[in-house]
Amino acid sequence: MTNETLAIALPKAAVWVRDAIRADRANAYGLDEPWTLPRLGGDLKKLDLVPPDYFDEAWHIQDGVITELPFPCAWANCDGCTLSPDFWPRSWGGVKAYVAAIFHDRWYKWFERFARAWGWPEEKVRKLGDIVFANILHAFVKRLRGLSRLRGEIACRTYYRAVRCFGGVGHAAYKRFAPALVASAAGALALGGCAGCAVPTAWDDPDATVEIPAHSYSNLVTGETWSYPIPQASGRGADETAPAGASETAGTSEGAQ
Repeated sequence: MTNETLAIALPKAAVWVRDAIRADRANAYGLDEPWTLPRLGGDLKKLDLVPPDYFDEAWHIQDGVITELPFPCAWANCDGCTLSPDFWPRSWGGVKAYVAAIFHDRWYKWFERFARAWGWPEEKVRKLGDIVFANILHAFVKRLRGLSRLRGEIACRTYYRAVRCFGGVGHAAYKRFAPALVASAAGALALGGCAGCAVPTAWDDPDATVEIPAHSYSNLVTGETWSYPIPQASGRGADETAPAGASETAGTSEGAQ
């Protein structure tokens, strides 16, 4: 790629990122019930990333078990998977990728507080959140079979690479409203990737499962709303009461059990 081509491509990429972020920010997910994840362990122990206990209005963390407490869509700080599909197509397993973001988006809003409480560097807290995010996603991918499983594994690693490479930049851009940081992220996307981003294991039990919690959605622009589990209206099926993606299970496909 020549310098002239880069000079044209990078501003266009920055505009695309800006517009995509605006579209993402119209999404607002809420958590309707406490969500307890499997006990942390696995590679997190080797990396010294199992967190100390912590309790506040958003999180209960005790003995390596994270429970995220409910929050409304009106909080408007959980917008799903930034610059990535919230719903994977059926050929990729129909995974609800945004469920992992219900954890991840809120973790990013809190990681400075965690860092102060635990005496950890902020990057260490961010890395823990990124690994848990990828393991939530992978818990859904593990339910798939055949080609859907293969595609899901690739997608899971790609999502993990994205948050490790660009999550810190995105957090800073959202926090400080710095357009230059968004442009920098676009440039990084255009110029290179993230090597060696295998997903470390997060759960103490390698066979642990992650269930989808009750949650809600609201679009801040169109006013569209729905909830999961999807209410069954009289005489109507789930596919008629919510968007097509919302009615799919979190990890099922024609090749899944």
